[in-house]
Amino acid sequence: MGKRVKQIYEPVFKVWVGVLVCPQAEFDRQVKKLNISGLRVEKTVAGAVCPLTDKDGCTSFLVWFAKKPPLNDIVHEAWHLTDNILETRGVEYNTKGGNEAFAYYTEFWVEKLREVTK
Repeated sequence: MGKRVKQIYEPVFKVWVGVLVCPQAEFDRQVKKLNISGLRVEKTVAGAVCPLTDKDGCTSFLVWFAKKPPLNDIVHEAWHLTDNILETRGVEYNTKGGNEAFAYYTEFWVEKLREVTK
């Protein structure tokens, strides 16, 4: 990924996550430079999780924040990231409880996102 994108590899679910903190105009330039097509984020959001699926069907993710994120934005995007990763790996959210995997995995991503966005 590009120079401004910080990369995290998570070996349990074998997923790459790139993290980019920049205004939307820079986000658009970076995804173009990275030759990623079809990624658009709404101008009104503070962040987004963008799935990136390669030609072999393997999905990685780009997490974008419009500015240095406060903890609530990190938690918000960490939840989306957790949900997306586990869904692409065949782990379903159980609305009747027993979602410890989701809870612990979200904690993991909150810490990782905090580290790379300091």
